[in-house]
Formats: sequence, C-alpha cells, structure tokens
Amino acid sequence: MKKSYYFFFIFILILHSCIKEKDVFENEIKKSTNSNQVVLMLDYIANNPARCFELNYPIQFSSNNENNITYLNNEAIQEALPLFDNNFFINAVLFPFKVTLNENNETIIINNNSELSSLLSECTLSPFIARVLLENTCINYRYPILLNESNNTTTIINSIDEFLTLLPNIDITNAFINYPITTNSGLIINNEFEHLALLNICENNTDPTNPNENECSTENINLLTNNSTTTSYTFTLENLGNITFEDIQWSVNNMIIENQNDLFLNYRIVRNGIYEICAEITPLNCENSLQICTTSVVDDIIEACSPNVELLIDKNESIPGNYVFTAIYTSVDIESVRYTWNVDNLPDGVSIDDPSDTFSFTFTEARDYTICLNINDINCPATSFFLFDCESLTVTPEDLAP
Repeated sequence: MKKSYYFFFIFILILHSCIKEKDVFENEIKKSTNSNQVVLMLDYIANNPARCFELNYPIQFSSNNENNITYLNNEAIQEALPLFDNNFFINAVLFPFKVTLNENNETIIINNNSELSSLLSECTLSPFIARVLLENTCINYRYPILLNESNNTTTIINSIDEFLTLLPNIDITNAFINYPITTNSGLIINNEFEHLALLNICENNTDPTNPNENECSTENINLLTNNSTTTSYTFTLENLGNITFEDIQWSVNNMIIENQNDLFLNYRIVRNGIYEICAEITPLNCENSLQICTTSVVDDIIEACSPNVELLIDKNESIPGNYVFTAIYTSVDIESVRYTWNVDNLPDGVSIDDPSDTFSFTFTEARDYTICLNINDINCPATSFFLFDCESLTVTPEDLAP
C-alpha cells in the first residue's frame, strides 16, 4: 500500500513540474506592440542614409499578418525594407529595444511608443498622424476620418480645421487612423504603409505646385489593344513615365464602364462596328484629368452566334396589365430561330416556346417580375454560348386599373 502512495506522489510531482515549466514558457513570450510610429521609423531608415540613429540588434518586429520577425543585423533589415508592400509590412515592435545615436555614439533604451515618438522627434520627424494629416500638402482627403485613441475612444474629424481645434485633446502619438480612408478623387488608402508610401511618392517625386510636365500630359501613356478571341478584347494603359494614378475611368463609345478602375479593361464586343475606347486618368499631382482614346474596327464577328440579344418591353395602354415584349436579334436565317419566353413569380411560371419575336402577356397582380428570352438558332454551332436576355419589370396597381 505504501508503494502505491509513493508512485502517486511521484506522478503528482511530475505533473506539477510540467505545469510550472509550461507557465514559465508562456510568460517568456512577449507580444509586440502595434505602432504607426514603427512604420514611420522604418520608412525613415529606408530613405535616409544620413539618419540620426542606428538600431541595435537583435530586434523583434511583427508584420501586419501577425508574423514575428527577428533581425540580427543591419544588413538583414536593409535587404528586407525594399521588399515590403501593401500586403506585407512591419507595423509592430517588441519593446524595449536599443538604438545608438549617431551624434554622440550614445546607446539609449526605447521602452514604449511615446519614447519612440520622442526619438523620431529629435530626428525632426513628427508623429505619424501629424505627418500624414497636418504636414500633408499633397493629398486631399474625403472626410470624416476616424481616430482610434489609446483610451478606447473614437474621435471623428470632419475637416482639417476641426482636427486643429481638437488636437490639444488628442494623444496623436498613441492614436491610429481607422482605415480605409478615401481621397477626394476616390483613391482608397488601406493602411499606414500604403498611406506613407503614397505621400512619399506625391511629395518627393513631384512638387505639387509645379508638377513635371510629362506627368500632366499623355506623352508617357500608351493605350494598347489585344484581341484574344473573336469577341474578347483587352485594353491596357502602358505607363511609360511611372506616373501615379489616383483614378482611372473607362468608357466605350461614351458609355461609362462601372467598377473598372485598373490599368486594363477586359471588354466583350458582340456586334460589328467602330468602337472608341477611352480612359480618363487622374494623375496624383495634376489639377486636370487626362484622356487617352483608341479606336477599334470590328468586322469579323458572326453576329448570329454572338450574344446580341436585346429584350424590349412596351406597355399596352389600351389593355390594363398588358405588356408586349419584343426580341431584337440578328441571324443569317431569321426564319429558323425559335424564341422561348419566360415570366417568373407566377404559379408554376409561364414558359412559351414560340417562333415569333414578339410576346404579349397580361399581368393580374402588382409585383416585381423578371422576363427572360432564350434564343435557339440552328445556325449557331453547338459550342456557341447560350443566347439570352432578361429584364426586370415592376407592375403597379395603377397599371392594372381599367
């Protein structure tokens, strides 16, 4: 019996020792502190060879993806800095860390974000928020902008003048901008790294009061056309001058293409004709937008087998609730085309297979409907994509009144 107690005591002792070791290990793990001042510090190190201090190594950072990164020497961090981008950048540091001042070779300890801000201030750098908001003469923001402060409060800034009024009550050293924010031209800024990089491009590459002439002209911009299939076209802006664009708006034959703001436009052309494709560009530092256009002549589309279907809706004023639907479609043999009309939101739906390109229907209930037209053209190959068009229709009680 004594032997059993002995083994039980040994088991409890081992279990107790494992728990203690685990607690010690977890207590040794220190979490990096998020700081927009760290983004500012690394930007300063990357762009100022004659900086006023050097980091002492090893030093631990964390990225925006919450990956811990330890740099062992200056060469390692100098190689890493050019590789940062909007998807991967450092935004946190493990306090405390040491730096050596270049002026007197003194080594000091940076214990927190406020001390880091003081160090950068001695190197003539303002706190991050002052740098991008107060000292910014290049980018116009769309207000309001929200600031998250260290005491878990949110300050709403409706204008730069209001910010100046609120400034005495805001600890901007330990405050964060609530991203994303938007410029007046519609450019979205998603984080501190992207914000500072954009500001550097704006201020360092071009004087906003006297922009480079090529940056405010189409001299270094080409509009290229690539026809990958019979109907698929890609139009690409070739930015030879590395101009920074705030906004790009595409149009085809004066029709604005919504939600297309990239350097390229993928567009499907389904009818033969002449197409003028234009890109209206807003360079970052120019007062006026630029427009560059190209013309494409399309004459090799077999229109009978392209999705050139259009559904027209006309209300019959003489019969309450009656509408006439017309199919606009081109075929090499229009007599062989069959049309399938479908009206949803009705009991079991209404689906009519008809050789006619017009369809009349009388609605008896006020509601929203979707009317679809399907085309069956025997002249099109079996691999041709499906030919159809759908339109929405709202029938009101007034439409049903006699």
